[in-house]
Amino acid sequence: QTLTLTELAERSGVAAPLLASLEAGLFAMMLFEPLRGFLRRAQYLFLPYSQTDPIHIVTPLVTILAFAMLLQRRRFAIFRETRLASMVSILAVIYFLEIFNPLQGGVFVGLSGAMLILVPVSWFYFGQVVSRRFVLVAFRLIVVLGLLASLHGLYQLTYGYPRFEQYWLDNVEFYDAVAVGHTTRALATFSSAEEWGRYVVLGALIAFGFGAGANRFRQRLGWFLCGGSLSMVLLLIGQRTAIFGLIAGFMTLVLLGARSLQGVAARLLLLL
Repeated sequence: QTLTLTELAERSGVAAPLLASLEAGLFAMMLFEPLRGFLRRAQYLFLPYSQTDPIHIVTPLVTILAFAMLLQRRRFAIFRETRLASMVSILAVIYFLEIFNPLQGGVFVGLSGAMLILVPVSWFYFGQVVSRRFVLVAFRLIVVLGLLASLHGLYQLTYGYPRFEQYWLDNVEFYDAVAVGHTTRALATFSSAEEWGRYVVLGALIAFGFGAGANRFRQRLGWFLCGGSLSMVLLLIGQRTAIFGLIAGFMTLVLLGARSLQGVAARLLLLL
């Protein structure tokens, strides 16, 4: 019962900014998600271990509330505002029908999959209505949170898990997100090492993009230092998939920055 009340309090804290505006609610979820794994483990400073993790449904529930607000405000026009929106809506309908696929083991299995696949699709519709300023602030937030979360990850790499996280680790079994063979991986503030790696890749690419577009030398240097620091974190944690994603994303960023096909060809030759 105590755990349930704790999760309800967290859920209310994330959902409350929606009372101010849709963008405030989205911003709250973006703050909460990178810390979700850390908060999940930090609760064991006060509570005994439990196999249930309702904290993982906080963001999907708040996302559904935010989407309901958007649907009430914009009605069904959001599903066909652009040609791309129409195609995404068709894809969302297919995802919804897959919930009831009898070959996958029941509706509960379908709902679990919808939480991971269908719910994130709603963020596409959020992207149609938020301002450009919000997007730029959100990108900067990803870079800052990536750096801060990585500090905790580097602590785990250097000194090991803090006591409350070690307590959680001692109670989980066969958790592939933590261990590879007999080696325990750092998680930073995330729920898995893969989440940390992917978030760092996004932060690094955003930082490099801001650096390439900056007009002032100090701003450009600062963003490149942020991108380089996050790239170094990837090398330290040694996630091959994330490193490959960073290389592919960096090459794409460089090629998209060309102003002509000749420029694309020249940059491609330099990269190769």
